[in-house]
Amino acid sequence: MKRNKKNNIKYIVKRVLPVIIFIISISGLTIYDIWPRVSIQIGESLNPHNPFETPFIIKNEGNSMLKQIQYFVLFKEVDLLNSTKLINISIIRPNDVIPQLNVNESSTVFINNDIGVSPDFVIIAKIYINLTYKAHFIPFYKFTKSIKFEVSRKNNGEYVWFEYASDKEIPYPEGLLNKIKNKVNYKQ
Repeated sequence: MKRNKKNNIKYIVKRVLPVIIFIISISGLTIYDIWPRVSIQIGESLNPHNPFETPFIIKNEGNSMLKQIQYFVLFKEVDLLNSTKLINISIIRPNDVIPQLNVNESSTVFINNDIGVSPDFVIIAKIYINLTYKAHFIPFYKFTKSIKFEVSRKNNGEYVWFEYASDKEIPYPEGLLNKIKNKVNYKQ
């Protein structure tokens, strides 16, 4: 009897376990292959002196088509030269929809100056670009993605965008904001 139990365990370990591991591996790879992956990248600025003229590129990096990609911008925080701070302004326009993106296809979008601020007044703006989209293989489920970006003004008046790696605040050298405010001439 002991021999039979030992043989059964050996059989399971040698024959059944590898088959189970193989099936799980194939299933995992298949899900990874068809799972939607989308990215948002900063494009080249059309006017480096206006932060709102920088395009953003939404790209389908997955292996299946995406549909009904809606994007909207949340201006989390906007610091202006006149010491005004705008906080949590969400801009949702119903027509900001990309009907579909095929595999490796991209679409260019702009964050318009919907907050009505003169570009020269912006010192720093922290925004989220939020996406909702459907995958071709799961049409009843909406996926979401949110990426945080920041734009800051350099001493020469040009703006530089970058993506946050995390939600941690990026420290600025002490006095940088005051130097920027003092170097830029503006009318109040």
